[in-house]
Amino acid sequence: MEKQYHRTVALDDLTISSSDEGRITALLGPNGSGKTTLIKILVGLVHPTAGEAFLRGVPVRDDAASVQVRRNAAYVSEDKRLYAYMTVQQILNFTRPLFPNWSIQREHALLAQFKLPPDRRFKALFKGMRTKLSLVIDLSRPRKF
Repeated sequence: MEKQYHRTVALDDLTISSSDEGRITALLGPNGSGKTTLIKILVGLVHPTAGEAFLRGVPVRDDAASVQVRRNAAYVSEDKRLYAYMTVQQILNFTRPLFPNWSIQREHALLAQFKLPPDRRFKALFKGMRTKLSLVIDLSRPRKF
């Protein structure tokens, strides 16, 4: 698989395969080596320039088929773009209806575990707290994979 952004090659002749259930794969490499690009391809946020990508046998390039991937995968980017003027609770109240399988019990447990202040605005959260809020959002919706 390959991915280019204009003249910049992000991935060149990449092949990764794994069929082991429950296997965790780590991506290690210097800045600019294509780690984030690969993850974005696997969750259907960008398409490869050449080649194919599959996640659990689902072709991620096929938008209709990759809906399953996006429902069952989570991606927390370094740049968390949530509504700056909303509080933690408002963001969760806004997000919850978008996911029919949302677990309110998991949401409450994670909020307590991460010690997130529900009345604090997103723009007032430290970077780590923003990451925790993104994790609450991603982990409060059970996956089917």
